Amino acid sequence: MKHFKMVSIIATALCLTGFFGGTARAEREHAKDIAAFASVKTSLIQAIGTVEQKNGGQVVKAEYHMRNRTPVYVVASLSNGKESITLVDPMSGNILGTNQEGFFSRLFDDEADEQTGIKASKLTLRAAVTMAEQQTGGKAIEAGFKDKHGKPRFEIALVKNGASQEIVIDGTSGQIIKTRLHNDEDDD
Repeated sequence: MKHFKMVSIIATALCLTGFFGGTARAEREHAKDIAAFASVKTSLIQAIGTVEQKNGGQVVKAEYHMRNRTPVYVVASLSNGKESITLVDPMSGNILGTNQEGFFSRLFDDEADEQTGIKASKLTLRAAVTMAEQQTGGKAIEAGFKDKHGKPRFEIALVKNGASQEIVIDGTSGQIIKTRLHNDEDDD
């Protein structure tokens, strides 16, 4: 019986250590992304504009990622009812590739459901990101459209002075609904 209790205690300790270690690792990776993002030459707004011009559609989500130590913007757009994922080099602004409804599209499985809502919105993602950057003085690192309970909205993550925050903008009125620091527990 003592042996069973000891094994249980050790297993619990390992699980907790792994859990908290994973959280700390995620926080370190987030900090590295923010630090690397500071050196990009192409803004998220420029990447969105490039993709909209090339694909002729409307961008519904755009994110900055580090992939194999290489920065990249992953931009999801809708055009004529079809979803595309385009990779943009944040240093040059050049398009690295586009995949229509293929492997990359599965990374963003909610865009197809957002088609109706994005059409009803009076703002574009690009306009919402521009508003958020002007309001905060920060630089957008991630932005996306959400249709929450039939209400269109844009969620934009921004970085300023090494700290991150999120701005939520009403897609109909253009008003800021919510501002929160990245580490806030509250998730709307």
